Amino acid sequence: MTSGDVQRATETGIITAEQATELLALAGGRAAGEATTQRSHGVRLAVEIVGYLGAVLVMVGAVTLVGQFWDEMTSWSRFGLVGSLAAGLWAAGAVVDEAADAVQWRLRGFLWLLSSAAVALFAGLLGADAFDWHREPVAVLVGSATAVHAAVLWQLRDRPAQHLACGGGVIAALAGAGAWIDGPGTVGLLLWAFGAVWLVLGWRRIIVPEAVALAGAPALMLVAAAVTGGSWGRLAPIFGLVTAAALFAAGTTLQELLVTGVGVAGVFVFLPMSGAEYFGETIGLPVVLLVSGALLIVVMVALIRRGAGPRPFAH
Repeated sequence: MTSGDVQRATETGIITAEQATELLALAGGRAAGEATTQRSHGVRLAVEIVGYLGAVLVMVGAVTLVGQFWDEMTSWSRFGLVGSLAAGLWAAGAVVDEAADAVQWRLRGFLWLLSSAAVALFAGLLGADAFDWHREPVAVLVGSATAVHAAVLWQLRDRPAQHLACGGGVIAALAGAGAWIDGPGTVGLLLWAFGAVWLVLGWRRIIVPEAVALAGAPALMLVAAAVTGGSWGRLAPIFGLVTAAALFAAGTTLQELLVTGVGVAGVFVFLPMSGAEYFGETIGLPVVLLVSGALLIVVMVALIRRGAGPRPFAH
């Protein structure tokens, strides 16, 4: 209610002058409170950003400083330095009360994400310097160590940074194992299978925050399909197209916007790619693109007419 509304209500006798005074005072206090809250939120956000920038600058400065003496350090000195960094970042995050407010919740996630990165570096040094391993086994060690470290910090709670770090570690380990065993075909299949499991766990809300899985898993499945092209050749675009179509269908059926969006992007990429691979030499790339676009429009119109559009993501 504005001051003009209060004045008109007073003039018509709906409220008394005393009531009008109380209403105006209440409105003024509420507006002042909202303004104070907004200013406080802005200050906290600015402080948070400065804190993140400070942490990044410290990390960059430390890495640059250490880089000047890295070649002169022994392997055990490197292990101790990187291990201390990982432990220090973990301890810094542990003392932050994530339940206090959103700022501290994000700060803990950020510090622990840096700790996982330091653990990955430690594992890489261990494999390369101590064990004298090559790329594939080192990738398996780095991914496994990162995944375990992040999983312990994550504990299936609402910690998106740790969820993402754990998934990234598993991806690195599987990619290294696949390359170690065979080649791109095996890498793609392993990553695709993990993406499918990850997607189901996110869709069933077994792991949280589910948005990380509902966006990351479908994207991983599409990337995995593309990776198989190193071994499968012309079959890879078809595999990617089938995967994208399945994601699109699952997203619209289950009304999951994130899955549907990734599926649409996959169809947009793999449909022209498949057409160009199999029909490009006969009908030409422009015709392939034209037909692909027309098919996408037809499918979207059909879904809209059926009322099968995905619901907005709000969990």
